[in-house]
Amino acid sequence: MNDTIPDFEKDWTLGNNVLYNETDVRELHFIINGKQPVEGKIVEKQNLKFVGHRCVNNCFDPIPEERECAEDVRLWSKPEDWDLELDPSKRKPAKFPIEEGESFKIISGWNMQLDLAETPVFDFIEINGCLSFKPGMDIHLKAKKILIRGGQLNIGTKEKPFTNKATISLFGARQEPTIAIEDMGIEAGSKIIANIGVLNMYGKPRSFKMTRLLAPANIGDTVITVDKNNVDLVKGDRIALAPTGYEYDHGETRNVEAYDKNTGKITLDKALEWYHFGHAKSTGDLYEGIDMRGEVLSLSRNIKIIGEELDKWGCQILTADIMEIDGTFREGRTTLDSVEILYGGQKDTRHAALRFEGALTYPQSVKNSAIHEGPGWMVNGLRSKNLKFDNNVFWGGNQFGVGFNQVMMTTFNNNFVGWVTPRTDLLAIGMSTLDIMGGASFCSITFPS
Repeated sequence: MNDTIPDFEKDWTLGNNVLYNETDVRELHFIINGKQPVEGKIVEKQNLKFVGHRCVNNCFDPIPEERECAEDVRLWSKPEDWDLELDPSKRKPAKFPIEEGESFKIISGWNMQLDLAETPVFDFIEINGCLSFKPGMDIHLKAKKILIRGGQLNIGTKEKPFTNKATISLFGARQEPTIAIEDMGIEAGSKIIANIGVLNMYGKPRSFKMTRLLAPANIGDTVITVDKNNVDLVKGDRIALAPTGYEYDHGETRNVEAYDKNTGKITLDKALEWYHFGHAKSTGDLYEGIDMRGEVLSLSRNIKIIGEELDKWGCQILTADIMEIDGTFREGRTTLDSVEILYGGQKDTRHAALRFEGALTYPQSVKNSAIHEGPGWMVNGLRSKNLKFDNNVFWGGNQFGVGFNQVMMTTFNNNFVGWVTPRTDLLAIGMSTLDIMGGASFCSITFPS
């Protein structure tokens, strides 16, 4: 029987299932958790057989003709720029995506520029041409699923970073239909930017990643004092205060109400719940070079990827290499510089806020960015190489902070990983020891890394 999975995990039993059979992506979710459907009835052994059939031809529609992106820039807001005609002078107004729930493609060869302040929530966007955000304006793109397939998604460039606010909000519940990527058993999933093409995001640089408390921050305080060197905080920024005692979960996040650049005083939006050690001078001379003063971390960036807070099911960015069933190779390339991912990662899975899976062809770069306050892992690198992480903040993940398995030539420099907490539902039933919790895990890493 289809669609028998209860809303709450505590009610799930063996055999509950849901089959998404009315979409292009046919997917089965089947519960195996050891709980018997009938209380008191014990079945010692059961055999389950699942037979999967790949797409008969291709999980994706073929791209008729793949072309380089044109120099001619098309504007999203102009109906005529959605005409298939290549000659701008011959284009006529065409239907363009403006309705809630629409699915559509950016055609190969197009150079489309998003120039709307805010879009409705689209269901699915497939990018086979080039899509960029228009410089000089605040833009908010909303979608459930974005697939960068034969094209590119660009926000800013290395030479000219995007300086306005750029936001991509990803929507959807746990049981939403997903994107199917057919190679190497990669499960892309839902609430996702799936990149098997090119993803470039260059945000406005921040002058600091972390500073230190110059005075103790006590329970109930709403003003803290930090080392003001290079601090560029403004009202509305989000910051984190790392724990300084024995309790790993005594970290806190707050919004900045005001910052005095002359004194280094930060006014917070609400009082602190825990004590954080601070001092005018480093404690390095006393503790063999270790500065024990509390870290204050910068979490806000002007380019934001935000997951809708629903079902403990956050957003994710996946980069992968695949071979489509017709033999076409797709190799994902991701560069994130000064980007913020908020409410990323999906509970009880390894679908991290940022995933690299089978990404073997091109170097991947993540720097000066922040991933924070999500319901799952923050980073997962699997069977990939040339992953470079530099000067990032990973704060407030669940179960695991960052994990790397079977990776090569991977560097992880000058990053902060903190406030990683166990799953609260396991704590509630006294089974927290079953959780594998940690800040960072590096397993089966192949030299040199």
